Amino acid sequence: MEVRQLRCFVTVAECEHFGRAAEALHIVQPAVSKQVARLERELGLTLFDRSHRRARLTPDGQAFLVHARRALRGIDRAAAAAVDIAAGNTGVLRIGSSVVFNPRIEAALAAVRAAQPGITLQVTSSASTTGQLAALAANDLDAAFVAAPPDTPGVRVHHLWDEPLLLAVPAAYARTASNLATLAELPLARPARADNPGVYD
Repeated sequence: MEVRQLRCFVTVAECEHFGRAAEALHIVQPAVSKQVARLERELGLTLFDRSHRRARLTPDGQAFLVHARRALRGIDRAAAAAVDIAAGNTGVLRIGSSVVFNPRIEAALAAVRAAQPGITLQVTSSASTTGQLAALAANDLDAAFVAAPPDTPGVRVHHLWDEPLLLAVPAAYARTASNLATLAELPLARPARADNPGVYD
């Protein structure tokens, strides 16, 4: 059973005439008749009563028409989905983030969802910038939001915005924190260099 056979059958059923169906399909009438006859042979059914000037569905044809239309709708949906996939309008976009979610990232993701509602966003987070970059290089991610990324083969970086680097100190040191020398003896909490070399440095 071929798609063109189903299209010819459904069009003849709707037009109730082989000639008008051929015009609607922009092919010659013998081609329509041939496709319908082949379909009838394959199914072992007589789909049309050809004893009148109009092509009227037999009871078998009426029963099969429901299934033929459903099949064609499915084929048309599959074709439309293929066009969307080829155009990048659907699918899964895998996004990573080593940055704590902030309004800018949330707004960017919301903009993607609004512009491409057919795309599913898979968002994963990790504290490791190098881990996110390695996942990009291995094609395990499609994009990632990272802070101060080091050069990584196979990864292209696009600067989006600047974020301030803040220093949090115990309240007792707040008045002298502008002079970093006064903080020299305090332990410094920062990420492991292997995870975030840019932020660490």
